[in-house]
Amino acid sequence: MGRSDKPLDPDYATYPGHVNRPEAFIQKLELDDAKLTIFVQDWGSLIGLNVIGNHPDSFERVVVGNGFLPSTAQMTTARPYSPMILTRTRLRRRPSNSP
Repeated sequence: MGRSDKPLDPDYATYPGHVNRPEAFIQKLELDDAKLTIFVQDWGSLIGLNVIGNHPDSFERVVVGNGFLPSTAQMTTARPYSPMILTRTRLRRRPSNSP
């Protein structure tokens, strides 16, 4: 995030909005049964995997790079999809000998 541009309307940059945009794209291009291949990465994996779960028949192959989903137990301790949950999740999954 850092110094990158931010949307002028804070309501635009919501998790549901990020999920709705690719879903609308799939529907607009009538790709519902296209058997797509999707690549999702990092925080985008939360968005992409949600889209895949909502439209499983639209995807034939899924590639996840550096992606993860927080467990239900982790989501009960803090706001869902908060950076703190995602950071803790990533750190816990590293092998103990990782830098």
